Amino acid sequence: MNDTLCAAHDEIIHCTEDDGRPGCPLKTSDVVVISMLAVFSVVGIYGNGIVIFVYTKKKDKLTSSVFILALAVYDFLTSSVIMPYTATMIYLRFMILYDPLCKIYMFLITFSVPLSAFLMVAIAVDRYLCICHPFLHLMTKNRARAVIGILSAFAGLLGVLSCLAYSVYQYRDPFPNEDNCTISTDSSISNATLSTTAYPPKPVVLLPKYNGQCDYPGTIVTMEYLTTWQKIYSSFYLIPLIIVLILYVIIYHSVTRRRSKRRKQKALNNVSLKTSLKEPQKPTHPSPASSYTVLSSNDNNENNKEHVALQVEMYGNGVHSLAVDRASESMPLQPQHKHRTNGDENHHPHHEHSHHHHHLRDHDTIANIKTALMLFIVAVVFIIAFFPAWLMALGAIPHNSIVFYMYFVYNITNPIIYAFMNPTFRSDVKKICH
Repeated sequence: MNDTLCAAHDEIIHCTEDDGRPGCPLKTSDVVVISMLAVFSVVGIYGNGIVIFVYTKKKDKLTSSVFILALAVYDFLTSSVIMPYTATMIYLRFMILYDPLCKIYMFLITFSVPLSAFLMVAIAVDRYLCICHPFLHLMTKNRARAVIGILSAFAGLLGVLSCLAYSVYQYRDPFPNEDNCTISTDSSISNATLSTTAYPPKPVVLLPKYNGQCDYPGTIVTMEYLTTWQKIYSSFYLIPLIIVLILYVIIYHSVTRRRSKRRKQKALNNVSLKTSLKEPQKPTHPSPASSYTVLSSNDNNENNKEHVALQVEMYGNGVHSLAVDRASESMPLQPQHKHRTNGDENHHPHHEHSHHHHHLRDHDTIANIKTALMLFIVAVVFIIAFFPAWLMALGAIPHNSIVFYMYFVYNITNPIIYAFMNPTFRSDVKKICH
C-alpha cells in the first residue's frame, strides 16, 4: 500500500489508501455517503413539500392529518437542513473553526432522532383511540397539536443535553512531559545512580485546547457524564419501539375480533332469514273491499264543526287510521297496498336512520383501519431504518458509515408510502401536477 505525505496541522503525516484523516483524501465510503445524502435531500425536499402542500389545503383536519403534517414538516426540515449539514461535516472530516457550529450540528442530530420516535408513539396512540375506543374522543385536533408541541420541546431538551458533550476544544495537561523525579549523587557510591525523591503532587490544571474537530468529550461535561447519557439516550429509541409494537398488536387484535363478531352476526341473520322464508306467510294484504272503512263524523259542537273523515285500514296485525282531507272526501278512496315483508321494520324512518348511522360508523371504522395500516408501515420503516445505526452506536455491531447514515432514508419514504396507500393523496397530487 503506497504512502503519501500530506500536511495537516503543521506536521507531516502518512496518508494510506482510504485513510480519511484530516489532510488526507476522502475515503470511498465518505464519498458514497455524501452522494447518498445529496440524493436523499433532493427527494425529501420535493416529496415532503408536496405532502405539506396537500395536507395544509385539507379542510377536514382530522387528528391523523395533523400528525401526518407534523411528520412531513419534520422530514422537510431534515431533508433541507440536517442532511446537507451532515454531508458538509463529513466532507470537512468534522474539522470546523467555530465551536457553536459543532454544538448546533450535534443538537440537530440528537434532537431529530428522538422526535421521530416520539411522533411514532403519538400516532400509534391516536390510532389506538380511534379504532379501539372510537366513542371516547380523547384526541382532538387541538390536543394533537399540543402533544406535538410538548414532544418537540422534550426532544429539544434531549438535544441540548447531548450537544453539551461535543466541542472543538478538549482539555490538555499543561505539563505533559514532566515527571516528579530528580537525579542525585550519593557520596558513598562511586557511580551516579537515579533515585526518586518524593515531592508533594503538583495541582494539575487542565487547559482547554483548540482541537479543531467536533468530537467528545468537550470542555463542559466529563467522560463519565457522556457514558451515562449515551445509555439513557439510547433508551429513547427502544422504549418507543416497544410501545408502538404493543399498541399496533392491540389494534390488530381488536380489528380481527370485531370482524369475527360481525361474521358470526351475519351468519345468524342468514339462518334467521332462511327459517322465516320456510314458514307459511300470513296474508298481509286484505281484499280491496275490506281494505278500508270510512267513518264520517259531523260534530255539531260550536267549537268543532269540521267534518272529519277517517280511513281505517285493516291489516293482519292491527288497525291503522288516517285522516282524509275534506276536498277528497267525495272522491272514492283507493286502498293503499303496502308491500310488507318480514323486514318491514327496516323501512321505518327510525330504523332507516339507525341503518344509515351504522353504515356511516362502519365506513369511518374502515377508513381508520386503512389509515392505521398506512401509519403502521411508516412505523415499520422507521424501526428498520434506525435499528442498524442504533446497534452501531451501542457498539453491538461494527461501524459502517454507509449503513449508519442509511437511517436518513426514513425521511424520504413517507411520501412514497402515502402515494401507494392513500388514494385521496394520489388524486390530490394529480390535481397539483395538472
